[in-house]
Amino acid sequence: MVYLFLFAFVASVTLCLILIQLVKSLAEKSGFVDLPAEGKIHKSPVTYGGGIAVGFSTMAVVLIFMQAAYMTSCGKLESIVPAELARY
Repeated sequence: MVYLFLFAFVASVTLCLILIQLVKSLAEKSGFVDLPAEGKIHKSPVTYGGGIAVGFSTMAVVLIFMQAAYMTSCGKLESIVPAELARY
């Protein structure tokens, strides 16, 4: 069971890192950035949208594992995944 949670964590982090780079490049191209000004800490433009990538990756992994749990409880997972792997 611990391996399942570890896999979910690694999948979420990996997806998050990929999506952050994608959102960052799209934000830079579209000008969706916070420019430095008086009273702000950053000295160079900072892109918006990182939270979107984090939220989407977390939701995607949660929904995938919820679907896997449902398929396991209904007995449908054994038709897709070998029985040796389905028990994890």
